[in-house]
Formats: sequence, structure tokens, C-alpha cells
Amino acid sequence: MTSTAGNLAHEIRRLAAELNELEKRLRTEPEPDLESLNELRHAVDNTRLTAWSVSELMTGKAGRNRHAALALERLRRLDHIILSISRDIEAGAIPADSLELQSLRKSASNLENLLAREPK
Repeated sequence: MTSTAGNLAHEIRRLAAELNELEKRLRTEPEPDLESLNELRHAVDNTRLTAWSVSELMTGKAGRNRHAALALERLRRLDHIILSISRDIEAGAIPADSLELQSLRKSASNLENLLAREPK
């Protein structure tokens, strides 16, 4: 069966309604198993990223470059994550000597070096 824009729009609306219902259930029902919850998180995150990218392409905000739209979304996500990690560090939720924080320091240093370069 071939999909048309109308079918896709209908499917998007149906799925959005189901996700809204699922969100309500997650708030009120007993905890689901962790594996299924992680599967949902990854699927929703990937779908959200793609939907955002398509939206940016449709409105012309990213030109017609899908890669540029995805890169901008990753920057927005990283900014949000950095703010959250900063709060976690300030609250003492992340040990200063953790391997994850050491790895983050290296990654942040690499990113800082790239950001300091002159734009091409």
C-alpha cells in the first residue's frame, strides 16, 4: 500500500493522540518494565528529531538541507543537556571523579577547540 500525504497526516494525528493517552497512563499507572520504557524513549526521541527536521525543511528555516536541520536540532538538544548536567554537578549528583565526567571533560575540550577555530 502506497502512502499519500493525507494518509501520513492521518497517521500522525492518530499516533499523537495515542501518545497523549500513553503519557497520561505513564503518570498514573504502575511503572512499566524498564526495557519497554527505554524502547519508547528512543523511538519517540528519534521520531521527534525527524519530525522537527521535516518541519524545519518545510518552513524553509533550514533551507533545503536535511543534514543542516538535524545538526541544528542536535545543537538545541546539547544545549538543554548541558544545562541539565550543570545542575546535576552543582547538586552533587555526579561524582567529580566519575569516568563519565572525565570522558565529558575530554569531549568538551575537543568541542571548545573546534568552537575556537575561525569559521570557514
